[in-house]
Amino acid sequence: MPTLRRTIHLLDELGLQVGRSPSGPWRAVAGVASRSVRGGTGWAACSAVLAVTGGRRARRAAVDGLSAWALADAGAFATKRLVHRRRPHARAVAGHRTRSSSMPSSHTAGAVAYAVAAGWALPPLAPAVLAAAAVVAWSRVSTGHHFPTDVVAGAALGATAGATVVLVRRRLAPASGGSSATAGPGAAGVLDAEAAGKPTTAGTGAAPAVTAGAAPRW
Repeated sequence: MPTLRRTIHLLDELGLQVGRSPSGPWRAVAGVASRSVRGGTGWAACSAVLAVTGGRRARRAAVDGLSAWALADAGAFATKRLVHRRRPHARAVAGHRTRSSSMPSSHTAGAVAYAVAAGWALPPLAPAVLAAAAVVAWSRVSTGHHFPTDVVAGAALGATAGATVVLVRRRLAPASGGSSATAGPGAAGVLDAEAAGKPTTAGTGAAPAVTAGAAPRW
């Protein structure tokens, strides 16, 4: 166990050194990416655009994305209450400082959850939201708010939340091909009647077929 902890610590320190942005445009981009999704504001705005400008699938993506984000955010909050980990020791942290546990990254969890659920509901949207989630994850390390392992844990939590919403949506979706299944017994009955030389009806409530020149038998 001490060896594992030491290895994780070394990987985290290496990740912080590699991922931390120098001052300049990239640091500004990282700060904007982190702030834009705080509290789910960025994802709510994305869903609003989808709901207003898109069709039925876009509206489904908007709802599923926000549902997955809420589930991931709740899961991250609960995990933070159970796992207490200090924030990175970076002296200069971009954006406002937070005192909550560093494990896991709730920003990353929400971003990945939204990307998975919304991207599944609307496949053409998937590349954009997945790229946005990757930028958010990078920004949490780049700004010094999280260790790389916090981001990995957040991504795993987010993927689980997104997959959960996808599975629920698939179970709630109406079964396809129901018409052919329900028509089976009726169709078989018509074929049997025709084979026996009996008159058949076109459907429920339809009048019996009358052959030419024959008097109707009422």
